[in-house]
Amino acid sequence: MCESIKQHNAKLSVNPLKKLSCLDCRRYFWRKLWEIPEKYHCPVIGTCLSVAELDKLTRRAKLDTRGMSDYDKHVLFVSLVEQSKDKLMRLTQKYLLQKYARYLKQAKAIKDKATLQQFWQQAYQRGEVAAGLWVISTHPQADKALLHEVYAQVHMLSHQVGAMERADIGKIHQLQQDLDSLKQQLQRSQKQHREQIEKNTTLNQALEAAELKIRVLEQSKMPTAAQLNAKPSPNLQAHNDALKVQISNLKQTLGEQENILTQEKQRNTELEQLLDPEEAFSTTACVLEQACSQTCLEGQCVLYLGGRAGLSPHLRDLVEQKGGRFLYHDGGLEGKVQRLDPLLSQADMIFCPLNCISHAACNKARHFSKKYQKNMHLLASDSVSAFDKKLQQLGSAALV
Repeated sequence: MCESIKQHNAKLSVNPLKKLSCLDCRRYFWRKLWEIPEKYHCPVIGTCLSVAELDKLTRRAKLDTRGMSDYDKHVLFVSLVEQSKDKLMRLTQKYLLQKYARYLKQAKAIKDKATLQQFWQQAYQRGEVAAGLWVISTHPQADKALLHEVYAQVHMLSHQVGAMERADIGKIHQLQQDLDSLKQQLQRSQKQHREQIEKNTTLNQALEAAELKIRVLEQSKMPTAAQLNAKPSPNLQAHNDALKVQISNLKQTLGEQENILTQEKQRNTELEQLLDPEEAFSTTACVLEQACSQTCLEGQCVLYLGGRAGLSPHLRDLVEQKGGRFLYHDGGLEGKVQRLDPLLSQADMIFCPLNCISHAACNKARHFSKKYQKNMHLLASDSVSAFDKKLQQLGSAALV
């Protein structure tokens, strides 16, 4: 930690507010940032504020954080949360109130825990986790049980997102290696192409020189009337014949080199197309879609667990187009989790969108798939495109 921050911390007076041992003492008042229980400081700072926002706030507080890593900046904020008199924390509290003002206004009318819990679930399903976490952390109706429930969901979500990001990084690394290999092939081909052009240029120059030499000889050796009656000189005839043979050989060599040049041009064109990511991906996607559009599921039963019920007809169309049978359950949002058993027993594959499913339904599906060796796939979102992309990946994997 840099010297200016150490001096800043040394000037802070002891916080007169005691740590909260019970949330009921704030039952009728919204909590400030430093009144949130200590175990939730880390997720609140890490989820509700980006690294760019941390830099912005430290500049406003005139703190020098140059040379500090993103993690060190996060630790600095977490360590200062309890300092209610700290200028940085006062600025942070004000900034969070402004950033999430719209959500705080919506939650102001909530007077009971059940409605507040429903508010959090709706925000979680919409992907507005940061806003929902700030509202729950500061709302007077949020007790220890609700705070723990929200903290657990945010904690597990961070693990799931991290796992997906690691998988994506692996794929990107492999694609980068393939791209580098194609670039090297293109460079070698371009070098051969340039050498072939230079060789053809040399042959063309030699051919033109030979043809010019013949024309000069023909003009200098124009026969006179007397010479027309005389027999041609054996030496001159032999020289002309040799020149003709040389020209014929040069023309044949030039034709062969032009054929080689045409093949090199075609190869360069193919390599350039491979280096075009959009064209390569679109071509690959088209081939995979045609290959598995009717047969990649081959009559298998697909259970889509969670998501928005209004999208289920579109999801059904995708599955039936690929030769499968479609089942749907809303993931415990409206339908009962107990009704999952007959659907799970029928399913060959199970798809769960992480942003729109109850934990009970997701855990039940995970245990069931592990016990009966069912294929279970987690989706980053409940969009139709995410589901379609996953089906295409499964289809392409089946073709390999």
